Parts: sequence; C-alpha cells; structure tokens
Amino acid sequence: MKLKKMAAGLMALFLGVTSVPAADVSAAETDGSGTDNKIENDIFWHDTEGNPIYSQGGGIFKFKTDGEEKYYWYGVHYQEAEEYYENPLSSKSNNHFVSVTCYSSTDLVNWTFEGDVVTREQLSGTG
Repeated sequence: MKLKKMAAGLMALFLGVTSVPAADVSAAETDGSGTDNKIENDIFWHDTEGNPIYSQGGGIFKFKTDGEEKYYWYGVHYQEAEEYYENPLSSKSNNHFVSVTCYSSTDLVNWTFEGDVVTREQLSGTG
C-alpha cells in the first residue's frame, strides 16, 4: 500500500497536479535505514548526492534485474531548468536541450543520478 501511495503522488506530480490529498503523502515513512520516504510537491527534488534533478517531461520504468526491482527515470535536462532553479521567478521563452538524463530508485523517493543517456554534443556529432 505504501508503494501505491508513493506512485500516486509521483504520477500526480508528472500530470501537473500541484497537491495530493494529505492522507496520501503527508506522513514521513522510513525504510529502516533512516532514509525519508516522503514525496513532496511544489519543491525542487534532489538526487542522493544533493544535486537538483533535471528530468523534464520524464517517464519512469520499472525493471527487474537479478531478482531486484529498480525504477529508472528518464527525462530531458534543459539549460533553462538550471536558471529556473537559481531563480524561480524568472521567465524563460526558449528551451535549450542539454541531455536526456537517467536516475534510478528502489523506492520512488530517493533518486541516484546514473548519467546522461545522450547529450546535445552527441546528437550534433561534436561529442
């Protein structure tokens, strides 16, 4: 049930819903390691290294490898996302593609940056 609530909150985030009923995501839960398993809306998310997650328009896939299930979040990193992170009140009229990013998670809350799948330089043949 806990996973369903987290997935519902994450889907609401991707669908542009700015709030989820408090009963669904308000109680912080831990996995026994002291890691916070609470999904929050209307905040910048960070990866396990503390860096902002840049994964605009992302999609999440679940894969099972060697008996372990893991989620992978693929999305687009735009240059303007970095500027918006620094100043959320700024307005941007263009989107400059940086890369397609990949993050992984076992709980849909804590995300590890796995790397760029493809970069602007690779697409233009300069990287």
